[in-house]
Parts: sequence; C-alpha cells; structure tokens
Amino acid sequence: DMSNGGILRIAGSMTAPNLGTWKPGTGTIEYSGAAQTVYSNTYNNLTLSGSGTKTISSVTVNGTLSMEGTATVSAALTYGSSAKLQYNTSSAKDAGAEWPSTFSGTGGIAIANTGTITLNGNKTLSAGVPLTINSGSTLDVSISNYSLTAGGNFTNNGTFKAEGGTLTSGGNFTNNGTLTAGTGTVTFNGSSAQTIGGSSSTTFYNLTINNSNGVTLNTSETVSNKLTLTSGILNTGSNSITFSVFVSNTGETTNSRIVGTAVMSGRNVGSASLNFLNVYLHSGNDVGTITITRVTGTAITVGSYSGIKSYWNITATNTSATRDIEYSWLSVYDNGHSFSSSNKAQVYKSTNG
Repeated sequence: DMSNGGILRIAGSMTAPNLGTWKPGTGTIEYSGAAQTVYSNTYNNLTLSGSGTKTISSVTVNGTLSMEGTATVSAALTYGSSAKLQYNTSSAKDAGAEWPSTFSGTGGIAIANTGTITLNGNKTLSAGVPLTINSGSTLDVSISNYSLTAGGNFTNNGTFKAEGGTLTSGGNFTNNGTLTAGTGTVTFNGSSAQTIGGSSSTTFYNLTINNSNGVTLNTSETVSNKLTLTSGILNTGSNSITFSVFVSNTGETTNSRIVGTAVMSGRNVGSASLNFLNVYLHSGNDVGTITITRVTGTAITVGSYSGIKSYWNITATNTSATRDIEYSWLSVYDNGHSFSSSNKAQVYKSTNG
C-alpha cells in the first residue's frame, strides 16, 4: 500500500516479483538494475534506471515516468491523462518507445539532466501539453530534421537544437537558454494569444506567425532568413523584431502584419535599389550601408498635424549621397486621414532625432 507515498526499488537482473494486490497511491517504484521485466500494472510514478532493456507489457503510468541511467524500454507504455514523461539522465540517448508519436499527458515532457536527448521521429504534444528543457539539458531534433509540435508552453532553460528541424508552438515560447536555429522553422499557431520571450534573445532562421489571435514579443528577437505572416498580428510591444541582411521583404496585410518596431539591420545597398518595410529606395548614388527602422501603430504629431500611424528612421553610412525614396503603408494606419490625388500625404523629416 503506497497510498501515502514512498519508494520501492527493485534492483538486479531479475524478473519483478508478483506484487499482488497493491495501491499505487502517490508512491514511486524504481527498477534500478540491468535488464528487467516491469510488472504489468498501473503505477503512480515509475522510474526506469540502471541499464539494459526494461521489458514492458500492459504498463500504465498515471504520474511521472522517469527515464534514468542508460535504461531503455522494449515497448510503449500507456499514460494517464495527467501523466508526465521525464528524462533524467547524464548519458546521451535517443528517445525510444516511451515517447510516443503523440503524447497527451498534461504533465508534459521534461528534459531534466545533462544527457542530450535526441528525437527518434516526428513528435506531437497535444494541445495544452508543455515541453520543458531544464538548465544544463539539451533536446536535439536535428537528426533527420524531425518535426516537434508543442501544444502547450515551450520553455527552454538549456539548449534546443533545431538545425533543419521544425518546432510548432501552440502555447507561449520562453527561451532562457540557447536555441540553435540552423536552417529550421519555428511556427506559432496557437488557438489563443501567444507570447515569445525569455531572458535570451532568440535568433530564428525561419519564423511563421499563424495565429489569428496574435503573437506578442516580450523580448527583442531576430529573423535571419524569412518571416512568414500567414495569419494574425505580430506585436513587438516595447521590443523589436530585427531582420538580418539575408531576409527578403516581408509581405503584410491588414490581418497579417507587424505592429511596433521592425528593423532591417545594416545592409550594403551601394547604388542598387531596395524595397523593405514599406520603403522603396530608388537606385542611384552610392549610399553605402542602410539601416531602416519602421514603427507602426503610433502616430507622430507635428504642430497641429497628426501623422499616419507609421514612421521610419533611415540611416546611411554615406550621408552625402542623395536618393529618391517612396513610402507606403496599409490603410489601417491612415489614422483617420483620407488620401487622394488632390489630398496627398506630406513627408516630415525630424531635425533632432
């Protein structure tokens, strides 16, 4: 009777004894030896440690399954509705049958020790199911460029290696560690508003926003290859989204756009033309390296005149060169103004920054 908790450890290369009638309660049973047979029953917490293969048949875990040491399982387990899968090993290992293609236990999946855990296939965590990578831990999805869908919150306090793999997040994204983007894609497709944040600024290779309820930045972030705005608003808040020199212009619509501060980092334009962040720079004199900062959602007032809810700060390393520039914006930023061929917008240039 483990109604009040407790730990039962079964060691040695042996077949587990017949446990008879027992109550799992809040207790933990640990198989800590080499190759062992796990008694067919329903467990609260089950720890598989030591080494070798643990033979599994008709095993259910309602609490936490903790994979430790170099132990592996012979077959899949059944998880209760609030179950959790934890990897707590200092040894690098591939995920096995214990991590099913779809995991629905609301306790989620945790990578909890220094051993790198490598995916063995495409994985989905159901809606609301969290994924946590602890400090000092590593989850690697780069082998064969697997896809990982986290239906709940994704929290990285260690290292997440995406490389060419994909991460789809249905909850909030918190990066307090290292995310190795490689050539991977991170997609936000939640059914409610999402946030991207953490103590570490993340550099995404490809970033896709596909959430009609919107995504908000709690930390300034960078995109190094491509931003795809499929649905919803990417709101930078008091932060910014920065595009590196290789990112192509991002198409925006009324329902799929960036609100806040967007920055095109220094790009060596020379005498070529440039079309980025609603700025079209005609070809002409050599302007050197250009940086564009666009702020939307906020209007500037000049005297008694209010501007549209979009303004730009453009700098060039060759300040003596002149170019023709065209600005454009979505009508949602008109700020109550009506423009026509006889009522055109005027451009104001700040003289004090």
